Amino acid sequence: MINFLYLIKIFIIPGSNLLIEIAMRTFYKNAILAFVLFTFPVALTMAQDFLPTLNDNYMGINQALLQPASIVDSRFKVDVNLFGYSAEIYNNMVSFNGLALLRPNDMINDEEWWNENVTLVGPNGTPKSGYVSADVLGPSFLVTINARHAIGFTSRIRQVLSIDDIDESLVMPIYDEFDENSYYDRWYHAQNIRSAQNIFADYGLSYATQVYNSGTHYIKAGLTVKLLQGLGGAYLKAEDLYYYVDKNGVDGAVSISWNSPHVQYGASDNWDWQDDNNGINGTGFRYTFIANPTVGLDLGAVYEFRPKYKDYLYNMDGETDLVRKDQNKYLLKIGISVLDIGRLRYKKAYGSKDFIMEQTPDAKNLYDNQINDFPSNTHWMNMEELKFRFPPYVDFSDTIQKITHGFLG
Repeated sequence: MINFLYLIKIFIIPGSNLLIEIAMRTFYKNAILAFVLFTFPVALTMAQDFLPTLNDNYMGINQALLQPASIVDSRFKVDVNLFGYSAEIYNNMVSFNGLALLRPNDMINDEEWWNENVTLVGPNGTPKSGYVSADVLGPSFLVTINARHAIGFTSRIRQVLSIDDIDESLVMPIYDEFDENSYYDRWYHAQNIRSAQNIFADYGLSYATQVYNSGTHYIKAGLTVKLLQGLGGAYLKAEDLYYYVDKNGVDGAVSISWNSPHVQYGASDNWDWQDDNNGINGTGFRYTFIANPTVGLDLGAVYEFRPKYKDYLYNMDGETDLVRKDQNKYLLKIGISVLDIGRLRYKKAYGSKDFIMEQTPDAKNLYDNQINDFPSNTHWMNMEELKFRFPPYVDFSDTIQKITHGFLG
C-alpha cells in the first residue's frame, strides 16, 4: 500500500495570529501492493481518501471528508484549505515509481506513463487484485460560529477504479518483459469479469452542532449536503469468459481470443477517444457537466467521554469556565458516519451496448475437454494494440465489436 498526501492550508487558531502552513507528507509502506490499471478493474470498496491524517484534530476542514460532525468544537476559528491531493494504491501485480503519481494528468492521458513507471511482479499463482483512489481537494474552509455551531464548505474531484480476483493467466502475458510459456497456448475460463470506473466532483456544504454536553459526556452531530457533478464513467462486464493466449499470433505478436455469451460495455459521452481530422488522438478527459447534477449526503455523529473535563476549564478577563480549545479533553472518542449517499447517472456514448463476444467457435467445448488448440477461423486481438491509456475500455470494445459474433442490444 502507498499513500500520498499533499496539503496547502491556511488556518487561524484562537488567541493567535494568522499562520500559514505548507506541508507535504508522504507515507510509504512495503510495496506489497502498488498501482494497476488494466482492462478489467472491478469494483471494490476500500478506505477513505486523505488517510491517515483525517483523525488528526488539527486537520480542520479536511476531517469533514470522513466525519461531518468534526468541524464543531474545532481547534480553529477558521481553517482554509487551498489545495490538497491524496492517492491510495493497493495491488499485487505491479510495482512502480511512486513519485509518478504526482503527475495525475499523465497517468490519465499518456500511455507512455505506464511503460516508464510500472514493473511486473513475479507470478505466484494467486488472483490479481488492486484498487486506486485519487482525490483532489480544492478551495475549502470551515468557520467556527460559536462553541455549539460550525459550518464548512468543500470542493473535490475524485477518481475511483479497481481490479479484483482477475486470473493471473489473463494479466501476465500483457507485459512484454514476461516470458513464461506456461501461460500461453492454453484455454482458460473466468466466471465473471466486471469493471467500473468513475470520475466525479462534489461540492459540499457542511453544518455541525453540539447535541449534548453534560461535562463528562459530549455528543456532536453533523451533515454535508453535496452537489454531485459526474465527469466521466465507464463499465465493462463479461459472463463466462473463455480465452486463449497465442504467444506467436497476429504477425508474430502475442494475441488473444475472447469468448463470452454476454458482454456489457458502456462509457459516458465526454471521453474524447476519437481521432480528429489530422489523425491525432483525442485529448482524453474533459471537465464538463455531462451528467444531470444530483444531490448527495454525508451524515455523522461523535461521542466523547471526558472524565476530567474540569481540568480543561479556565477563567480569563472576568469570564469563568472557559474551555481550552487547543486540548484533547476526551479519554475515549467514538464516531460513526455514513458517507457518499447518492448516485450519478450518465448519458451513454455511441457504441455502448451489449453483445456476444465469440472469436473462437465452440470455445466452451474446447476448454471443457482440455483441447488446447483452436480452429482456423478463430479471430484474434493483437495484445500489442491494447492501449494502456485512460480509458482502456474504448480501445478494447471497439476492437472486439469489429470481430464479434453479434449484438444483444
